[in-house]
Amino acid sequence: MSDAPLEESSTLSADGRAWVERLIGFDTTSRNSNLELIEDVKGYLAGLGVEAELVYNEERSKANLYATIGPKDRPGIALSGHTDVVPIDGQDWASDPWKVIERDGKLYGRGTSDMKGFIALVLARLPAFLERELQTPLHLCFSYDEEVGCLGVRPLLEFLKAQPVRPRLAIIGEPTSMQVITAHKGKLSQRCQVTGSEAHSSLAPFAVNAVQQAARLVSFLADLAEEKARQGPFDPAFDVPHTTVHTGIIHGGQALNIVPRDCYFDFEFRSLPGEDPEVLFERVKARAAEMEAEMQARVPGTGFSFEKISAFPALDTPRCRGGRAGQVPDRRQRHGEGRLRDRGRAVQRGRHLLRGLRARLHRAGAQARRVRGDRTARRLRAFPGPAAGAGSCLTPPPGLTPPHGLTPPSGAWSSTWAMS
Repeated sequence: MSDAPLEESSTLSADGRAWVERLIGFDTTSRNSNLELIEDVKGYLAGLGVEAELVYNEERSKANLYATIGPKDRPGIALSGHTDVVPIDGQDWASDPWKVIERDGKLYGRGTSDMKGFIALVLARLPAFLERELQTPLHLCFSYDEEVGCLGVRPLLEFLKAQPVRPRLAIIGEPTSMQVITAHKGKLSQRCQVTGSEAHSSLAPFAVNAVQQAARLVSFLADLAEEKARQGPFDPAFDVPHTTVHTGIIHGGQALNIVPRDCYFDFEFRSLPGEDPEVLFERVKARAAEMEAEMQARVPGTGFSFEKISAFPALDTPRCRGGRAGQVPDRRQRHGEGRLRDRGRAVQRGRHLLRGLRARLHRAGAQARRVRGDRTARRLRAFPGPAAGAGSCLTPPPGLTPPHGLTPPSGAWSSTWAMS
């Protein structure tokens, strides 16, 4: 009856390997149903005496699974993962992506890393968790349609809001090279529909080309992306330390000799915590409004419309924010606090070395000036000007000649020639 950690192992157990193979065998590409996989997991849990609840989409073609291991009267830790995977279309697989193979100590198959491998390990460990009679419960949260905008988790969150007991925290088993990730960017994705007017391409000046108008707005998005890359704000804890703007899909036109009436493109903002992507989106809409006025001056009824595809907020854990609410943090960790501390120590050491180097250079410069001064004085003493009543010193001492093309000044052998 303890929450002490289970014994760790660096190798995959036979049960874990079996579950990886079992889950990969389900083609749960986001366009497909995940019900076969979910029903399989639900049946496995029932065999262990664990009751699972399903939260369906409106069409009841997909479902989230929620279950609790341990006491149900207190909040626990959610182990969360998505059951869908990205498509394999157009990819050159050397093996069947729906069958796991091992090569060079690694398992290959669609979803082994993102993220059926995590779900498989959780399911394989359930018997051990049940034997421990946990005091802090574990909550299983397996969702659908994460890869197309985190759509499935939304009804699951609404379901959890209605529960008398909800998880205290969640561990999301995304592939992070086993590093703890305490922050992530937010995302806002939109589809822009451009409506132009058709005509034969020989009459293009009398029509509104939807593809070209889309390209102009896509170019504006590219300018925004460059602006964020140049001006920030920046957070070096992220691999890409600034907010990004990206256009991923564009489609329009029917034939080369027809001015296209319709075109659409999908774009997204991935924003740092503390930055509002809606501000950037408003700039895009303002630019579209300017272009729309030009389009409608030529052909009424043309223009732009926008449809939200997906959106989720950025995450930044409070203890990493340093109390600077509302600001974009610049000390947030991505790979653990140790990395941040090491970076801080390296900066301090660098500053210390730089101060020492400056001091040594200053001392060396002062010493060099003293040496040059002493040498000049010695040379001046060796070649004095004319003493009182001694006449003029109009020629240099033996072995020393004035610079090429110059003659000594009359009346004295000057220090200029002595130092040459």
